[in-house]
Amino acid sequence: MAQLPPPEFLTAKARKTRAALLDATRDVIGKDGVQAANVRAICTMAKVGRTSFYTYFDDVDSALAELATQQAEHIKAEFNRLHAQQSRGRDRLRACLVMIFELAKREPETVMFLTSIADSDATVPALV
Repeated sequence: MAQLPPPEFLTAKARKTRAALLDATRDVIGKDGVQAANVRAICTMAKVGRTSFYTYFDDVDSALAELATQQAEHIKAEFNRLHAQQSRGRDRLRACLVMIFELAKREPETVMFLTSIADSDATVPALV
């Protein structure tokens, strides 16, 4: 695959297509698990052609890695925000747990994606 510029330098249409592919990757894995993630399923869910997938990603693993990185950065940023607002103790723990439960309610596909990743790779739980 040719090296693409960072997402912020893509056209609006390219950013939208790439985001749709990442959302579809999350949704396929969140719904049916990592084993169900293949280019056809992702493209069908994203409503784009297979060629578009390979324009942005080498394979499913590269899309999966990008998505996992984005999700981890999003959650880490939220935890950092909560940690900056609360001193150590029960209030901070409560705020972090509430954040996770709100994420689960607001974005169940993300939580299922993260759970599927953890279930598919024995090293993930050790990282947590």
